[in-house]
Amino acid sequence: MKCLMILCAATIILCAALQDNGNEPMEDGSDKHCTVLDSDSAINTTTAIRAMMGTWHGTQLITHDGREEGFMQYRSCAVLHLTLTRPWPVPGTKPPHKKTSWRIRQLKLIWGEAEHSLKFTLSFNSTRPGIWMCSERQIGSMTRPELRYKQFAGIVQVVKATGTLLVLTFCEPMPGGQLYTVVLQRAPPTIRASEEVRSIRNLLRQYGLPIYSVRKMCRNGTAGPAMGSLYVLLVLAAVLLVLMKNYY
Repeated sequence: MKCLMILCAATIILCAALQDNGNEPMEDGSDKHCTVLDSDSAINTTTAIRAMMGTWHGTQLITHDGREEGFMQYRSCAVLHLTLTRPWPVPGTKPPHKKTSWRIRQLKLIWGEAEHSLKFTLSFNSTRPGIWMCSERQIGSMTRPELRYKQFAGIVQVVKATGTLLVLTFCEPMPGGQLYTVVLQRAPPTIRASEEVRSIRNLLRQYGLPIYSVRKMCRNGTAGPAMGSLYVLLVLAAVLLVLMKNYY
């Protein structure tokens, strides 16, 4: 009887671990698009853009184009840094050049992961600051030929932005173009994602973006799909064997 109770408890714990790893059905939907998402209007303000600058930590990368499927966990940690490279104008001043408009801004996005870096140069119109256009080719050690990096030539949309969370969707408006979303947070990610992070998938579905794969980042001690659950299962099996040995 005691062994049966222990086995039931182990099963409950394992199910909880599987649920936290996000093992839910993948979507077959083909409703992929690169239109402007109807994101929160509070994002499209200059004050909101200034608040987004600084360092962010990657927690999830979600794909919408069907190139890969399933849930995966990676040891590598991604750190993103945002900087405005063209300053905001002083009221009453004129643009430095006749063909330059104060409405056009530029920002630099630097992605660092596994000792490699990637620099994006993006521009946006101050009337729609939540939509960033990729204006140059990416540079950095991540673009080395042996790493097989594919240049991104599209737009980056700010889907959600709070003081602690930033969600960016990368989309190329061309056949076979890349389409994925990066979920970032100010603090380094923990093993168990916050409720706010877990709710992002539902938000993306509301925008018509199918969820094909979820890549969880910075999972120390785990790698590959569902390795966290496998580790929990092995630990529980070992504990159960010890308890059964002591019982008999």
